[in-house]
Amino acid sequence: MGGTMPYAAKDELLGRIGRLHAALCARAPGGWDAAFVMDKVNMLYLASTMQDGAFVLTRDGSHALFVRSSLERAKGESPLGGIRPMRTYKDVADVIGGSAKAAFVETESVTYEAVGRLRKYVDIEQVLPLGRVMAGVRAVKSPYELGCMEEAGRLQHGFLTGDLPYMLVEGMSEARLMGAMYARLLELGHQGLIRFSAFQSEMPMGQFGFGAGSAYPSSFDGPGGMAGRGPEAQNVGSPDRRLRRGELVFVDVGFGVRGYQTDKTQVYMFGGKVPPELAEVQGGCVGLQAMTAKGLTPGARPSDVYASVMRQVGALAGGEGGGQVGGVTSEFARAAFRDGFMGVKGRGVRFLGHGVGLHIDELPVIAEGFDDPLVPGMTVAIEPKIGLPGVGTVGVEDTYVVGDALGARCITGGGEAIIEI
Repeated sequence: MGGTMPYAAKDELLGRIGRLHAALCARAPGGWDAAFVMDKVNMLYLASTMQDGAFVLTRDGSHALFVRSSLERAKGESPLGGIRPMRTYKDVADVIGGSAKAAFVETESVTYEAVGRLRKYVDIEQVLPLGRVMAGVRAVKSPYELGCMEEAGRLQHGFLTGDLPYMLVEGMSEARLMGAMYARLLELGHQGLIRFSAFQSEMPMGQFGFGAGSAYPSSFDGPGGMAGRGPEAQNVGSPDRRLRRGELVFVDVGFGVRGYQTDKTQVYMFGGKVPPELAEVQGGCVGLQAMTAKGLTPGARPSDVYASVMRQVGALAGGEGGGQVGGVTSEFARAAFRDGFMGVKGRGVRFLGHGVGLHIDELPVIAEGFDDPLVPGMTVAIEPKIGLPGVGTVGVEDTYVVGDALGARCITGGGEAIIEI
């Protein structure tokens, strides 16, 4: 069973608060007065509880958690002291003072109205964006955080390679598969939901689909697709779409332990053999994943890794060999890498991997424009995939930890061939 990791201890939380304080001082060397953390996931990171309220960190290093509801639960969950009741932000002002000339606020996730309510009681002249600073701090995982993710990755790999193949039945609906997956994930210790930082991104567990449905256009910023129930629930399995023999099954799900998530994709062939041309495409994706992981070393720039891998994609599309990825021989495979890499032609995404942790979409991003060097302890989901119209999505995704000069290590089992069922 999962969920065996304890919750974060007081020393762990104080270390996070200290790293955030240092990052804020580096971001605003001219001075700042307070940081107001209202996003619940960031609150979980700093205080090990998620409540309606605000975690406040001041320039002198002091901190306090102000809670509307539930104060009782917050005190029971968080090992920190300084947890106070709050009816309005006046209660915050009474403790920290009524003036914070330069204040950090999560401008990416906190509403304008919420900031206005805060300013009613705290005089803020300059609002500084907190989100990017917090994301940078959270990108480097502590040994405790890595322990949570390693447990999630082990359970996720076992589920996708050991449990899920036995769930697939001819004629079943996507909705039925979703229910079976969700029930088993909960039994294994999955926290029951996955979280995104992207605005209004939501999924119960991930993306999945039968056949061409896994390449259906989606508003989600990823290489896969999903038709879902309809416009109101794009990422919920359809009760009408049925599994047929000879179809691909695409499953891209997250697994969370104590809030920390890993990301992995597995593709299956139901009721038949994998055609050689699809096996060739899948093998190319596995090779690209391994190449990317080898490049994720301390000091490497994500943009450079992305550029190097994309050159190899171009070589595959041209039928060339070389490097860490063997060449492809069939015209089908060459066209797949030329037209469908990271999504069906015309709607492919422009990244190769993304950070993962308390959110599925964190820093760093393996893409152009992301030039901050990698640091040991960063965690990245690498997902080279191919969108094939009329067929579906193939490829791999696994979660890796940046470690040493040998490259990142995988904590979700590593890239697999298409599993035949």
